[in-house]
Amino acid sequence: MRRLDKRTVRLALSAITLLSLVGCGGTGNVTGKVTLDGAPLPGGVVIAYDTQSQTATAMIGRDGTYTIAGLTPGKVEFVVQTSPAAPSILDPKGPKKEAWGPYVKIPLRYADRAKSGLSIDLKKGKQEMDLALQDEK
Repeated sequence: MRRLDKRTVRLALSAITLLSLVGCGGTGNVTGKVTLDGAPLPGGVVIAYDTQSQTATAMIGRDGTYTIAGLTPGKVEFVVQTSPAAPSILDPKGPKKEAWGPYVKIPLRYADRAKSGLSIDLKKGKQEMDLALQDEK
């Protein structure tokens, strides 16, 4: 049996490492605006679950925009969460902090992956997906 030299082994390991970091099929990026009853949601987070059940998170800007990069192409499901102001861990008696931007209460179903109804068939490259939330009034 023939033995492999060190250089060949190093090249093979480098190639395997590079493929695992880059991936064979490329990734997709999604950007859009989150609205509640047509008005931009000024704070919160968007969490995306790709076909590999990997998650990626993006903060929602004050204008309702978000961007998530590096998702595996295929069906991507989204949840949206907001959080009221809370006391600082370092200064519990100090002013409350809004960690995710201005708080707006949204229906709980948007925080549940199985109930949110927010998904896209993501392709490689950049796509847009606005997340239009509706209040339960």
